[in-house]
Amino acid sequence: SHPDDLSAWHRVRKLAKATRYACEAMGQHLGGDYVVASSAWEVVTDALGRVQDTQVARERLRELAHDAHRAGEPTRTYDLLAERERGAGERALIEAQAALKAALSE
Repeated sequence: SHPDDLSAWHRVRKLAKATRYACEAMGQHLGGDYVVASSAWEVVTDALGRVQDTQVARERLRELAHDAHRAGEPTRTYDLLAERERGAGERALIEAQAALKAALSE
């Protein structure tokens, strides 16, 4: 209900991982649909992992920019990198949402 809530997406990632691993285990014994489903859930977890990675990078870049500002150093590079990470995170979230929809329809 809150698509911009990254902490909720992190919880979704954990649940998607559990689903993926369960499908992988079932696929080893039953094959077929479980193998296909595990691949679909892998796409979800990978995309949500990129969302999480960009969030962590943005937080760290904000810390570095703050430290640089306090030291009287320029912060523009940190700001530009954080903006790039924001864009990458948005693209990864769009990919994750589409992958989640696809995985749920398997």
